[in-house]
Amino acid sequence: MPNAKVFISYSHADAKILKTFLPYATSLENDGTATVWHDGKLKEGQDWESEINQAIRETNVAVLFISQTFLTSAFIWEKELPPLVDAWEKKTLTIFPVFVRPSDAKERSLPFTHPETGKTKTLTTLQGFATPQRTLAMMKVVEREQVFLELSQRIRELTQDTPLNLCVSYSNWALAKFGKVSLLGVEGGRYFIGFGAGLYPSTHLATGLWRRS
Repeated sequence: MPNAKVFISYSHADAKILKTFLPYATSLENDGTATVWHDGKLKEGQDWESEINQAIRETNVAVLFISQTFLTSAFIWEKELPPLVDAWEKKTLTIFPVFVRPSDAKERSLPFTHPETGKTKTLTTLQGFATPQRTLAMMKVVEREQVFLELSQRIRELTQDTPLNLCVSYSNWALAKFGKVSLLGVEGGRYFIGFGAGLYPSTHLATGLWRRS
């Protein structure tokens, strides 16, 4: 099973939200599904900016805890989001926004133009968890826990459905998983070849990790 490398981007003002999610992250780590990195794992004496940059380079899943303080953080906006968006644009990373508190996310454009549509994308065009209209802060405790459970399950599904390391060729992956290669796809056409050597599940692209505005 491929191992997801999850990077959590958040404002320290939302540290309580991160703490609530950590038990679900720990469950992913305990069964080997994922390694989860956030700046709370920094140790004394480490170059914190260098460690963050390395974690971003290695990640293939990014979780964004979006709030107004997230959007107004210069470090997040200038240092974390650009490389994460670049990786997403290259199809080597999945981004999951989680709307934790009310914000002007609809008006805040991500710093790139989508190559297929030519349109500027915003944070709200990425399929995420909770919504800008009904954030985690507006939910009851059990509802927030359900959102985090669904997020952890979605990360788990990614590791089961498609190789997260896109250097894996279709033929090698199909041989390892099914013992045969088909140019028409596998399991009744559930998978197809796209974006060069990467293999993507059609069901995921049908629902969309991003939506057209």
